[in-house]
Amino acid sequence: MAACAQFILALIAVAPARPRLAARRTVARFAPVCSAARGEGAAQLVTDFYGRSRSSLRDQTEADEDRRHRSVVKIFTVTSRPNYELPWQSHPPESSTGSGLAIRDGGLNFILTNAHVVADATLIEVRKSGSARRFVARPYAVAHECDLAVLTIDDDDFWRRIWPLELGGVPHLRDGVTVVGYPEGGDSLCVTSGVVSRIELQVYEHSGASLLCLQIDAAINPGNSGGPAFDAAGRVVGVAFQNAPESQSIGYVIPVPIVNHFLRDIRENGGTYAGFPSIGVVCQHTENPQLRERLGLPKQGGGILVRGVHPLAAGPAEHKLRPDDVILSISGVEIASDGTCEVNAQERVSFAHLVHMNFPGDTCRMRVLREGRELELDVPALRLERLVPDAVERAPCYFIYGGVVFMPLTMGFLHEYGEDWYEDAPRDLVALWEHGMVTQPGEQVVVLSRILAAKETVGYGALSEKRVKSVNGQPVRNFRQLFLAVRQAAASGEPYVELALESPGGDAVLIIKNRSAPSVDETVSRTYRIPQLISDDLVEVIEELERSEGEDQGQGASVAEAQAGALLVSERHLGDARRAMGNAQSDEPETLQDDDVPEAFGVRVSSRLLESLQAADQSPETVVTMTGFERRQLIEAAYQEGANAVHARLVEIFRDEQQKQHAEQTALQDRVERPALEAVEAQVKGLQEREYRAPTRDVPCADERGACLRCYAQNAQAPLDCADKVAALDRCAQAVSRVHLQTAAASQ
Repeated sequence: MAACAQFILALIAVAPARPRLAARRTVARFAPVCSAARGEGAAQLVTDFYGRSRSSLRDQTEADEDRRHRSVVKIFTVTSRPNYELPWQSHPPESSTGSGLAIRDGGLNFILTNAHVVADATLIEVRKSGSARRFVARPYAVAHECDLAVLTIDDDDFWRRIWPLELGGVPHLRDGVTVVGYPEGGDSLCVTSGVVSRIELQVYEHSGASLLCLQIDAAINPGNSGGPAFDAAGRVVGVAFQNAPESQSIGYVIPVPIVNHFLRDIRENGGTYAGFPSIGVVCQHTENPQLRERLGLPKQGGGILVRGVHPLAAGPAEHKLRPDDVILSISGVEIASDGTCEVNAQERVSFAHLVHMNFPGDTCRMRVLREGRELELDVPALRLERLVPDAVERAPCYFIYGGVVFMPLTMGFLHEYGEDWYEDAPRDLVALWEHGMVTQPGEQVVVLSRILAAKETVGYGALSEKRVKSVNGQPVRNFRQLFLAVRQAAASGEPYVELALESPGGDAVLIIKNRSAPSVDETVSRTYRIPQLISDDLVEVIEELERSEGEDQGQGASVAEAQAGALLVSERHLGDARRAMGNAQSDEPETLQDDDVPEAFGVRVSSRLLESLQAADQSPETVVTMTGFERRQLIEAAYQEGANAVHARLVEIFRDEQQKQHAEQTALQDRVERPALEAVEAQVKGLQEREYRAPTRDVPCADERGACLRCYAQNAQAPLDCADKVAALDRCAQAVSRVHLQTAAASQ
C-alpha cells in the first residue's frame, strides 16, 4: 500500500509538468518573433487572409518569382467560330480562357499568347494575377502558322506593376522548366514543373505546320495555352501551346527561336505576318549504300537528294535547285544522310529548321553536288502558299446551286471533323493537306461539301466531300473560277451543269439541270433557313462584274460621248444623265426591297414589279427609266419564272430603246460634240505654243484637274505653274474639253 501511495503521489507531481513544457515550447517558438517585432529595424510580420505569416524581408529569389508571376495574365475570350458544315451560319458563341505573358518588343508593351486562344474572338479581356479587374484587349498581330499572337491594351492602368518578362534561349535536354498559367479546374495561378525531354520539329496542331518544338514532362492542360515556361534562372524559354492527349504529363512548348522570329517578322512588317520560308523542294534521305554509290557519294558522308522542285519556286536559274541535286550543307552546316544536322553531341535537328530561321526574300548559301561536281548556290528562301491554307479568321466562302454546296478546302473545313480530324476526315482530302502542291498562281481545291435534301438531289448523297475537278469539261482552278463557270452556264441557256468529282477508280459525275436549279435553291433556302445562296465575297465578285460590264458597254461609245456622260455629275441631274447616255457607265446596283423573291446566285427582284410588267405593252416607259442592272435582273427573273411573254416584251422594249438612244447620241455628236472638240483642240494648240512661267498668284494646277479648269476659266491668259508641264497640258486639255461639252450639252 505504501508503495502504491508513493506511485500515485509521483504521478500527481509529474502530471502538471506536461502543459508547462508545451507552454515553454510555445513561448520559445514565438519569442524570437515577438522580440524581433519589438526591436528597431527588425523584420516585420505580414499576415495574409488565412493568417499565414511571412517576413517582409523575403529573399531576393522569392521577390523575383513574385514579379514574374505578376506578369502572367489570364485571358478571357468570347468566340464565334465559323461553321464550315453549314457555312451560311456561325457556331453559337462560346466562352473560353487561356494564359499570356507580358513582354516588351520594339518599344511597345504586348501580351504574348497563342493564336488559337484568340482565334475568332469577338471579345478579349485580360486579368492580372491577384486582381479582380478585367481589361479589354485587342489583337495586334496573329500568326496561325506558328500559333502565336500578341495583344495590346490601351488602358495604361493595366501596365502598372507589370514587369515585361525576359526571353531566354533554348534549354538543354533534362534542364528543369516551370510552366505557369491558368489551367481549367480553378481560377488562380497554377505552377507545374518538369524537365525538357525532346527538342525537335513537331506538327503544330492549330495549323499543321512542322516547326521547332520543346517536349517537356510537365502537364499542360486546357487553359495553360499561352502561358510561359521558365528555366531555373527565371527566363522565358517558351510558350505552352498543346499536349499529347494519348499520354499523361507530356506537354509541348513553342521555343524562343520561333517566338523571336515571329516578333521580328511583325516588327519589320508593321504588324503584318509574313511567315516562315522554304526552299521549295521535296527531299529524300540517302542512307542506302546502293543509292549513295549511284549518286557518287562516299559511303560515310552525308547529303540529301532533291527529288522534286516546287513549280512556283522563283529565283535566278543559276541558283535554282534541280531534281537529282544532292544538298550537302546549308549556311555552312553539314547535312547528314537522314536530313538532320548536329546541334551538339546529344542533339540533332531537321535541316528544315535552318531554312525556317530565314525570312522570305533571304538567300540560303548551299553546297550542292550536281552531276559529280560541287557547287555553291545562293538559293532564295520563299514563302510558298499551301494548297490547303492554314486557318483564316473570316467567314467561309461558299455558293449553292441546284441544292449542292461548294466550298474551297481549308484547315477550318478539316477541323469540322473534330479533334481527331486527321483520322476522321476523308483520306483524299487529308492527303491534299499533307502533300498537295500549288502548281499555278491562285490554285485552290474546291470540294462539294454538302448535298441538301430535295427531290432533285436524290441519289447524290454519296458524292459529298469530294473534290470538284471540272465543270462542263473545263478544269477547275479555284473557287471563284468554278462559281463564274457555273454562273455562265446557267445564264447562257445550256441545259445542264456537269461536274466531274475526284473518286477512286475514276471521276464521278454529277448533273444539275439549269432550268430547275432556281426552284430547288428556293426550296432549300426556306427549308434550311439559308439567308443567301452565296457568301459575301462572291457578292463582291458579282458587283465587280456588273461594273466591268458597264465599262465594256461604255467603250463602244466615242470618247467624247463618255466624257459627256461623266460630265453631268450634278446630283440633281444624275438620273437624267443616266437615261440620256444609255447607262454608259452604271453605278453600283441598287437594292430592291419590295416583296423580295430569291433567285439564282442571290439575285433578288420585286415580285410586285414583275407582276406590273404584265402590262408592259401599255406602259413601256415603266422599264425604260430603269438601270442596266435592274433590266438584267428583270429579264432573268421573267425567264426563270416562265413568263415568256413578259420576257420577250422586255427584250423588245430594251432593244428599241437602245436603237433610239444610239440615233440620238449620233445626232448629238454631229451637232455639238465634234465642233466643240475642234474648238478645244485649237485652244489647246495655242496653249502649247505659249511660254510657261511662274504666275503671280497661287494656281495649284499640278495637284487637281479641277485646278486646271479654274485656272483656264478665271484667267485664260495667265501662264500655268506646274511641276510637270506635259501632264499639266493633258489635264488642262481634259478639263477644257469637259467644260465646253457641258456648255454645249446644256445649251442644246
